[in-house]
Amino acid sequence: MDSGALNSRERRVAWGLVLVAAAWMIPADSPVKERSTPNCPGVWGELEAVQGRTTRMGCIPRGEDAEPIRGPARWLVGESIDLSQASLETLQILPGIGLRRAQRILRARCSGRLTNLNALLQIHGIGAKTVAGLRGQAFVGEGPVSRKECLGSSTLQP
Repeated sequence: MDSGALNSRERRVAWGLVLVAAAWMIPADSPVKERSTPNCPGVWGELEAVQGRTTRMGCIPRGEDAEPIRGPARWLVGESIDLSQASLETLQILPGIGLRRAQRILRARCSGRLTNLNALLQIHGIGAKTVAGLRGQAFVGEGPVSRKECLGSSTLQP
């Protein structure tokens, strides 16, 4: 095993620390939903992306077109994660969702059983407490389900 590689738990701890640091930088009187801060008179938008994930974001002046922030970076600016589009890695940053639960969510999504947050209760290992912790942080979008991981992927093993 590569000593420089982070395991799943270490990645979650690192993301948790990043989120705590980001939360401290958001002023108490600024609602997170607006994604505005005194340092950003516009909105936060994507500046760079790699493989469909935001890798660099920045302040976009109001009135200019801003690319939406994608992937785990959405969580950093207070936006909810769409469970019908999220990758395996993105699902794992959500509270109470590790590798196994993320894989089970993807399987439910691929089979069409993921219609709303309450549908998570039908997934082995996810209970009411976990679903309650996800409210406001995750949602199931109405758009088409991303089936990229469904087609012959080994990431969906139990």
